[in-house]
Amino acid sequence: MLYDALNVNCNEWIIAIRKTGKEKLYDGNNSEFHLIKNSIRYWRADPFLFKHNGKNYLFAEMFDRKKKKGVIGVACVHNGKVGKFKVALEENFHLSYPCIFEHKKSIYMIPESSDSQELWLYTCDKFPYKWKKIKKISNDCVADATPFFVDNTYTLLATKFNNPNNRQNDNLSIINKDTHFNIIMNNLLARPAGHIIKLENNKLIRPSQNNTHTYGGNLVFNEIQQYDKETFLEHPFLQIYSDKTFADENDIIIQCSKKHYWNYKGIHTYNLNEDYEVIDLKYSGGKSIYSLLSFLKRKYLHI
Repeated sequence: MLYDALNVNCNEWIIAIRKTGKEKLYDGNNSEFHLIKNSIRYWRADPFLFKHNGKNYLFAEMFDRKKKKGVIGVACVHNGKVGKFKVALEENFHLSYPCIFEHKKSIYMIPESSDSQELWLYTCDKFPYKWKKIKKISNDCVADATPFFVDNTYTLLATKFNNPNNRQNDNLSIINKDTHFNIIMNNLLARPAGHIIKLENNKLIRPSQNNTHTYGGNLVFNEIQQYDKETFLEHPFLQIYSDKTFADENDIIIQCSKKHYWNYKGIHTYNLNEDYEVIDLKYSGGKSIYSLLSFLKRKYLHI
């Protein structure tokens, strides 16, 4: 019974990192990623990189198995080694997707907070642990809002759920200055999966999620071909999978330097800077003391 309790059939995530090479993941580089081991209390997803005063920091959702919600965590990265994660931002509701960016010498974050049915812009008072809300962007149920800078114009791409209790739709929306939503794409390859990447030739690459078979099924890299106030066109050119279940021969299968206890069943975030690339991987059957306690409460206390 204890074995079954510890092997709870639930999805969890783990982050992996590698040093940035000449060719990136979106170029088809399939060199190994290194797993960042989860802790007893937290599993981690939605990795974002940020370089501050010459030092690399890794921000991520840390899902608190005890409190049953996500908080935003951060750790230093040095010589490819990731330090201890600490809580950088916590609210009384679930937080994830810590989309951190710098704009006009200020540091901002737009974490995913759809459980509160509000979307807020935070600014950093003291890096990296002190953040405050400065602007409510929306009163809607919004996921994975990602800033988009083109010709000094700032806008947001996000997924908006019309029904907070049914989040199966995957649309891509532009949030304008009046916090109105203009849906520009509505399919299962649309939901944002990390920062938009601008290459030296001004080519724009947008990572997105493919939720066709399951939530967080795999990554898609899209080239943005046209963008203006009325038009958004992109072309998917590469898909990244965690296993071979749904992959075609031209797709990339993620390689990790050491195996985990479980088979990976998804990948849904990608970010990079000049030093590192980061992804997250989904698995099921996470083991922790908190899984055991939850099992015992349900079985014997009926709570």
